Amino acid sequence: MTDELQDIRTGFDDNDAENDNDNVAMPDISQRNRPKFDNEIDIAPLIDMVFLLLIFFLVSSTLDRQSSIDLPKTEYGTVVSERNATTISIEGNGADIRVYLGDNIGGEALPNLTEPQETAVARAVEAGYLEGKTQLVIKADRNVYAGEISRIISAATNAVDELDIYMATIEDR
Repeated sequence: MTDELQDIRTGFDDNDAENDNDNVAMPDISQRNRPKFDNEIDIAPLIDMVFLLLIFFLVSSTLDRQSSIDLPKTEYGTVVSERNATTISIEGNGADIRVYLGDNIGGEALPNLTEPQETAVARAVEAGYLEGKTQLVIKADRNVYAGEISRIISAATNAVDELDIYMATIEDR
């Protein structure tokens, strides 16, 4: 009777226990889900860092428009006819830049303000273009900053797009 009581307490008999053990699924260790390793590197964070560094350096850097450029000495050049060219001369350094229309260094300079200089250069280039002068010759002193030359060229090309621009040099003897 004690066996029957024990069966009642557990709720099943020996035959049921054998059947239950057969139905229990034991996980197979070789079939377990293992994490899959991805052999590719995610470069999205790297791209983000590169763009952040690029933005940082663009924002924190300043262009030095007041620096002069040492140009090499010319060995060969092209002769530009005065009949086909408008000449603009620039001399001075720093804030004291003098711009002359024509080859008039030592003559009367344009006003020392950027807007009147650019307006006068644009008018002179337009007038020369109407006369058939399709070339622009810039004669600049060695001490003139590259930004000033660029400003004058920009004013001339804004007036007339179809210009051949030449930088004149003085031949060393």
